[in-house]
Amino acid sequence: MQVSDSSSRILAGLLEARTGQQLTMNRRWRIETALASLLRERGIATLDELITILVMGKEPGLSNQVVEALLNNETYFFRDRTPFDLLSRAALPKLMQRRQSSKRLRIWSAGCSTGQEVYSLAMLFADEPLKWQGWTIDILGTDVSGKAIAAADRCIAQYPKTYDCYFARAAIHVELEQYGTALPFIERAAELRPESGSARHLLGFALESLGREEDARMHYRAALKLGFHGAAQRLKRLEDPGSGLLPPTRSAAPPPG
Repeated sequence: MQVSDSSSRILAGLLEARTGQQLTMNRRWRIETALASLLRERGIATLDELITILVMGKEPGLSNQVVEALLNNETYFFRDRTPFDLLSRAALPKLMQRRQSSKRLRIWSAGCSTGQEVYSLAMLFADEPLKWQGWTIDILGTDVSGKAIAAADRCIAQYPKTYDCYFARAAIHVELEQYGTALPFIERAAELRPESGSARHLLGFALESLGREEDARMHYRAALKLGFHGAAQRLKRLEDPGSGLLPPTRSAAPPPG
């Protein structure tokens, strides 16, 4: 499926008009991939045919679906770590000084997709409860994607008793090298979904980082049996030091309490 220059310009213009996002020339390769499933669902043969339908206004709701499909909803916890480090080390200390009288901060995360970056902001404050005691912190997340907002709403409604929530919290603490804190969350995730090789692998990684190598081996083997082949190198390095492709993990402090 080829995208003509005129079609790509029209679609890029539609996206910018509706959302403000610009689809530059070097990113227009995304159009084919992003719209492929929509074309199949609608039985539309080509992008030029899609453009014709849009221009003629035959299906008013179709333009909304096109925009939704073209949006980049990529997000994850502490995405692009450098801005978060700058925020916590430079921006927040300055704001704290300036707002001492009101003890209130309002933060707006625009284009937050399903909300992982919003929760990452909240965790910056949650990690220092005494420092921010007595403060009112308002964090607003917004996005133009209806699908992303609906997904965030579902997560909030289900929180905190689902596998995904426990796994996400564990993954965040592992990313921050807080392996002891991560351990109970990933153990609960593995209990809720015993068929998850990803959970077993993350559990093995947390245990290995805490120096519990025998327990880590057991969970890496379980992850392999469940089809998570990424555990093979971890297991190989533990059983035959120096043979694995991954570097040794950094030593970590023992779990709290």
